[in-house]
Amino acid sequence: MRLELSTQKGMVSLKSELSEEMKELRAELKDDMQMLRAELKDDINKQTATLRHEMYEMKAELKEDTHHLKAELKDDINKQTATLRQEIQMFKEELKDDINLLKAEQNDNVNKQSIDLKEEISNLRVDIYKQSVMMLKWSLVFWASQLAFIYAFLYFFLNR
Repeated sequence: MRLELSTQKGMVSLKSELSEEMKELRAELKDDMQMLRAELKDDINKQTATLRHEMYEMKAELKEDTHHLKAELKDDINKQTATLRQEIQMFKEELKDDINLLKAEQNDNVNKQSIDLKEEISNLRVDIYKQSVMMLKWSLVFWASQLAFIYAFLYFFLNR
């Protein structure tokens, strides 16, 4: 029994020693954690400051690049606009030339058709004249034959 008591006392003293060691270890761990937190905060702040500085530098570079690209784009647009204006002017001139050619061709065609129409009209007049001469001739033949018939009819009935 004594042995049991001494082991129990040994266990209690061991337990209290362990508990004190645990307290000390917890205190050390807490101190270490606070130190690590402080170091992490410092590192994060340093990295944040570095990143901010890099971002400002990049922003400035982007602004400068954007400004240069904008100027280049304006130059390109102006060059293309000038080229397009020249091409439009050339197209207008070609179009005017084509229109003038078409007008000349149209005038030639109208003149030819006018001449052809005048010839056709004169041919129709000649035909109408020939037809009227023929009609006059046949009407004279008709009237002469009618007069001969009336004269023969009267002579035949009156001589009877």
